[in-house]
Amino acid sequence: MAKVVNTCTNLGALVAFIAGGHVLWGLGIVLALANIAGAQLGARTVLGGGTKLIRYALLTLVIVMSLYLSWQQWS
Repeated sequence: MAKVVNTCTNLGALVAFIAGGHVLWGLGIVLALANIAGAQLGARTVLGGGTKLIRYALLTLVIVMSLYLSWQQWS
């Protein structure tokens, strides 16, 4: 049910922005294509046995972000 509500609110926002003339179509199309390419790459990586790679990448990201936020907090 949450996905249905999310989709409806996104479509409503899109209609409102189109009606107001506040849509940057070129940028939107480029971002949509990048989103599709990233989703395909991620899905193929995981399905190809890359769960170990994803686990290490996520762990690395968490460590780097923790260090960065700690540095930002105390500097």
